[in-house]
Amino acid sequence: MDTQGLKAYYDQAFKKKLESTPGECLCSPSLLAWTDANSSIWYKNDPMLAIELGCGAKSVLVELSLPEKSKCFGVDFSRVTIDHALLNSQNDKIVYECFDVLEMDTHLSVKNFDFDLVIDGHLFHCLTNERVRQQYLSSVLRKLQVKRGYFVLECMVETGPLAFADDFLFLEDVRVLLQQIGKNAVPVRYIPRIDQLLEQFKQSGFKIVKFLCPPGWKIIADSRRVEPIDGDPGLARFLLAPM
Repeated sequence: MDTQGLKAYYDQAFKKKLESTPGECLCSPSLLAWTDANSSIWYKNDPMLAIELGCGAKSVLVELSLPEKSKCFGVDFSRVTIDHALLNSQNDKIVYECFDVLEMDTHLSVKNFDFDLVIDGHLFHCLTNERVRQQYLSSVLRKLQVKRGYFVLECMVETGPLAFADDFLFLEDVRVLLQQIGKNAVPVRYIPRIDQLLEQFKQSGFKIVKFLCPPGWKIIADSRRVEPIDGDPGLARFLLAPM
């Protein structure tokens, strides 16, 4: 699925979520905890430039303690989620923007910035196309401050037998999970093995500053559920920096 396809898919998914939980606007507790736990590494005393890619309806940057006069962006390619973020935002330290994250190098609001902190808002494992994933990692690498920028992310990995509902199909050769939606089989998740993920980051020009894959921790692959099951992917946490 290209980013336009992702936009349509997640616009629809977020609309359904709003219908079932109107007014709810939360950032990821686990991503917030992982980012905050590593603040002794990425925190700078001077004003920082920070951005969350795939921020959804509320960026974790809202909850982080950053130096005064820091400039923060929350970016998502879903207009529905960004409109909801803007509607519910009561924090003037963050600017919400709707654009394709692959356009960071050219988008007017951020093209001239090199960031101290880039956070992946559970976007990476939604990029099911290998070429798009590589473009994404290359774009993040270019936008990080040389020798002082950090990339924080959590993503799905295979840590045990995977099991999904009947309307899902996992393509093991490309590590992509398909969901049957109407007459179409739509690619919705990228679920690599840990060794594949580590190699991909290395080949993209990142060094692993910290890595954690807590035993038994799961991340829900089926957006219709709110509780994890044994067959869900594991949760891998990374703090990366340019080599």
